[in-house]
Amino acid sequence: MESQDAFDDDAAAREALASIEDVRAGIADRAAAPTGFYAYLGVGAALLTVSMAARGWQPVIFAVALAIVLSSVFWYRRSTGTWDFGNPFVREAWRYWLMIVPFAVGLIVAAITQSLVVATVFAVVTVLLWTVVGPQWDRDYRRALREAS
Repeated sequence: MESQDAFDDDAAAREALASIEDVRAGIADRAAAPTGFYAYLGVGAALLTVSMAARGWQPVIFAVALAIVLSSVFWYRRSTGTWDFGNPFVREAWRYWLMIVPFAVGLIVAAITQSLVVATVFAVVTVLLWTVVGPQWDRDYRRALREAS
């Protein structure tokens, strides 16, 4: 009888682990950004960068950038049912930092130099990086959610 109890305990443990894996997979699938999200958010980030150096148009460009960034947050929340910024400290987060660091440097440099050319170069880099690297970061982050211990 004792071996039957041990077998039942093992089966219950396997069932519990499978249930945990199903929950992780569900969370990861739910956190998937909608197609085009990173490109759209990248445009908002790029316009924020340009707004740092666009003297006469700064308030207008900043307002448009802010509207894009906020609408991207609402778009993500509407499509996923949650807001998940991601964990920038998981092993796969180098892609996250590849997007954020050039954007932050661009904001700072554009604000200091007040050069529209410099701001535009950083803006283009931001859009390209976020459009290409963003979906890859999203995929890696969802993989990390599935594999979390």
